[in-house]
Amino acid sequence: MNKKNAKDRDKRLLGSFMLEDGDSVNGELQLKGASTLLKLHSDKSLDRFTGSNMHVEGTAYSGECITLINCLCVGVRHKGWSNKGSIYHADIFPHYVAIGREHLKAREKT
Repeated sequence: MNKKNAKDRDKRLLGSFMLEDGDSVNGELQLKGASTLLKLHSDKSLDRFTGSNMHVEGTAYSGECITLINCLCVGVRHKGWSNKGSIYHADIFPHYVAIGREHLKAREKT
């Protein structure tokens, strides 16, 4: 693997993300400084994520705990096929990202 591919891989985390309402969806966290973005994918509607100040916890497939605090949904999309159902996408902009062995709790002093 060349250096560019290794560097790009370290800036993406794929995993399962638990939302405040208890639903879990697949997603990809792209770490790009001020342009950091979480892309969620689900077969259920994601329209409820049009608000702001969300707290999202996830677990990367590689095992890291991911905590996203003070998130803003910047777009929700829907694709539908008559014979295959629908898929929904949401783009979430986190103001703060913590990656480690445990999740941070937004309302607790840590």
